[in-house]
Amino acid sequence: MALHSCHYHGEAKSLRFVAAGYDDVPKERQPIILGRIRFPKSGGMTLQTNSIERAVAAARFFAPHLGPRVVAMRCRVVNRCFAADEGAPDELIKTLDREVTVIDPRAAEVEWEEDVKDVSSMEDYERASAKRLEKKLESGKDVPLVEDYPLAPEEETPDFQHLSMGLSFRLMRAVEHWRGNTHLTLTAIIVRAVEEGMRGQGGASPA
Repeated sequence: MALHSCHYHGEAKSLRFVAAGYDDVPKERQPIILGRIRFPKSGGMTLQTNSIERAVAAARFFAPHLGPRVVAMRCRVVNRCFAADEGAPDELIKTLDREVTVIDPRAAEVEWEEDVKDVSSMEDYERASAKRLEKKLESGKDVPLVEDYPLAPEEETPDFQHLSMGLSFRLMRAVEHWRGNTHLTLTAIIVRAVEEGMRGQGGASPA
């Protein structure tokens, strides 16, 4: 089977970078690879990129072109930051396929069903949710280095807010670990963001 490669050099030339324009990128670093699209199996497509912002932008770009029957099913992310001297982007992105931890959505569903099996009111539901969150915080359980987790296409918004939020929280955690705050788990990052949001809106933080 022939493998075809397309470099959208013209499209990439319109990009603007923080410190320089495309013409300032060294010739040996051109063309800039925005992402790689593959079709590993019939009826499936993967998009591989080394930028969270680019991943979300790609989802928002492709969705209206591919139509409602094509949905984002899973996301794979490396939950750490890399230093510039750790290797070229083309090499670092291969980390996505090493020692992958695949998250089973059914496992979380079973656990949640057990937590809410005796719930009969909204107050009970809120207490169960708070207890579950507290249990996750106390356990110290965190995301793996290379995480392949399920998305919820039936709940996703047209502009992929859920995908964006999930990746943004993971980026916050990666940055905190880069700064040495390795005790912070993804759950702790989410709780902190929610509490800061509530304070910003003038609300009280949960006890």
